[in-house]
Amino acid sequence: MTTGTPGAIPFNWHSFSFVHPVNREPTWKAKVPRWSQLDAPAYGLAEAFTVWRDQLKRPDLILLASPGASNETDRKFTRTGASSPSLFVHTLPNIRCSPMLQVMEWSGPVLCVQNDPSTMTRGLIEAAWLVAAGEAPTVWVLSVVQEGDAHVAHVFEVLSSGYASFELCREPGEPVVCDDKALADWLNQPMGSLRLGSSHVAQVSSRTKERHGRITDQ
Repeated sequence: MTTGTPGAIPFNWHSFSFVHPVNREPTWKAKVPRWSQLDAPAYGLAEAFTVWRDQLKRPDLILLASPGASNETDRKFTRTGASSPSLFVHTLPNIRCSPMLQVMEWSGPVLCVQNDPSTMTRGLIEAAWLVAAGEAPTVWVLSVVQEGDAHVAHVFEVLSSGYASFELCREPGEPVVCDDKALADWLNQPMGSLRLGSSHVAQVSSRTKERHGRITDQ
């Protein structure tokens, strides 16, 4: 592994802020014919991939970390009489990842994680375990969270080797519940390290040459 700390798992982080529903057609509309029926997370992941595609390494496995699961869409489905096929499909756990996979033209394995208020954090830890165990050399963790009137799509690229902006270190300690807001705040202004749980600490890689940040869709 090429990291600043021996034994650490390198990872990059990318994010994309957007407002949904949108008032313009996406560049990938031909690949997702019913794109206008997508909920905010499904749209945001497809758009985030389009924004960051040139900086992302092709994944071997994807972890979809969905805060709130599909509860918002479930409520809309029931309020409208539980009869809309376009809403029903988004009540399925992994479906919000499907439009992005169509845009990527990728058909690998997708696993779902839901552990509020630390869903994104748990996904990152699970990805580190998978990479360390040799199950997958490159794992993406995808998550979409709401911030005020906007949504933010997060893409974590967890690697078995290579240069990266951040790293995860195995460092046993007292159990800590790091919620997703604390993780996002630290990623935007990383100072020192952040304990994610009882065995993993996130920190800035000492070999970092550049740090990926946030893009806002105006």
